[in-house]
Amino acid sequence: MRNSTLLFMWLLIMVSNLAISQTWKGTTSSAWGDATNWDPASVPGASSTVTIPGTLEEGKPWPVLSVPVNIANLNLETGSHLNLNGQEIIASGYIRIIGATVTNSGGLQAGGNQESYIRTSEFGGNLVVKITGSGTFNETDATGGNTYNGNATFQLGSGTANISAASRSLFKGDLTIERTASGTTNILTSNTETEVGGVEGDLAFVNHWGGTTTIGGADNKTILGGEINIDFEATAGNQTFTLRRLDNSGGAGGGNVSILNPGIFTVTNNTLKVQSFTAAGKQGGGATTFDENVLTVSGSFNYEDNVGNSQPTHFSRTVVNGPASFILKGSGAFYETFSGLGPNTFNGPASFTATGGGALNISGYYKSAFKGNLSVSRTGAGSTNIFNVDGTNAIEGNFSYVNKVGGATSIGFSTGKTEITGKVDIDYESGSHHDFSLRRLENAAGGGTVSIANPAILTVTNNKLTLAGFTVTGKQGGGATTFDENVLTVSGSFNYEDNE
Repeated sequence: MRNSTLLFMWLLIMVSNLAISQTWKGTTSSAWGDATNWDPASVPGASSTVTIPGTLEEGKPWPVLSVPVNIANLNLETGSHLNLNGQEIIASGYIRIIGATVTNSGGLQAGGNQESYIRTSEFGGNLVVKITGSGTFNETDATGGNTYNGNATFQLGSGTANISAASRSLFKGDLTIERTASGTTNILTSNTETEVGGVEGDLAFVNHWGGTTTIGGADNKTILGGEINIDFEATAGNQTFTLRRLDNSGGAGGGNVSILNPGIFTVTNNTLKVQSFTAAGKQGGGATTFDENVLTVSGSFNYEDNVGNSQPTHFSRTVVNGPASFILKGSGAFYETFSGLGPNTFNGPASFTATGGGALNISGYYKSAFKGNLSVSRTGAGSTNIFNVDGTNAIEGNFSYVNKVGGATSIGFSTGKTEITGKVDIDYESGSHHDFSLRRLENAAGGGTVSIANPAILTVTNNKLTLAGFTVTGKQGGGATTFDENVLTVSGSFNYEDNE
């Protein structure tokens, strides 16, 4: 008798653990927790794969939650309705929603390693979607986007996540994406026409776990109505981060962009109004490309690479409205303007500091516009080329160059001209037989000084400078010294001294 009882209990446990498919019928009421509304007639449990069909018998109600529920899988078919009523459906497996209408705020959660998706559906209240497993999550596919009438939040596990990717969804409130584990993330990457979808509220992306990340489409921009807050940190070597074709310029703007430790790094075709934009710790996985952006920052724009970065940085065709700071720590070359692209416009002060040995090129291919002060400095020896382009360069402020560690330096071009409205300060000291050239600079305001120490080949030609002083000391024997066709107006003194 005892053995029979144990066998019965074991069988009961085994049956309860078997997966069961249950379909909503709405036989008695709209209550999810009423067993008579389901086929088979039991309240769905942790092993249930639940289906809400697209049609019901005439007059039958759609389900309404009253408490959180735990199930295995959830299917909402085309034409179905579900009232979350502020509650959450927690599926240990997948959630798959096609052409459904979900009303009232609430949450949906999926786990496991199977694909979950939401397609061509509409959500009436605030929605939180949690993907806790490793399965791929596709918010939209090629059949069309979804509509979110409240705020939408997506909390992502380790699986690949595609949000407004294959088609363009419409987010009428705020869109928030948070990663809780490293994984590939594609956000707003759909190439559907700009006029379709978008984010009418704020956009926020938080990821301190890393993984390849792409925000924005390759062809058509995404219109954003509010702030942009991006807080990304790569945790493994050389992870790719791409930000492209986002535009929040039509609203009040705001928010902060912070991108830490990326490998291959691309920021292109964005029109952003933010409080600050910071990219720091760029690693050596591939080139950095800033191109065709309009960045309006009420605080400041800051770019900084890593000491291990050996890859080039290209910064072209970008307008920075606000202070801009660049700190180059690695051995990779920095190009402010690049071949085949175009010039930049800096409407605030701009500073470039090379602490590493990478080549530093300012206005090397095109004539950028500097509407404020321009300062360039080196604390790591390396070659520096400034204004090495034909035509007329313009600085509507002061210009300063400080280099006490050496490296060949060329300021100005043989057939160009650089016009500076403010003063000129140059403090250069060659390392081991490095060349220095200063050509075709003109400035309007006096008070600055030029000091050139220990150069090898020294060329100072076609300059028209107003200064407090001009000094050359320790000229070495590396080559000729050429002073030609200069107008040097110094309120103090001009001094030239070679080496023994």
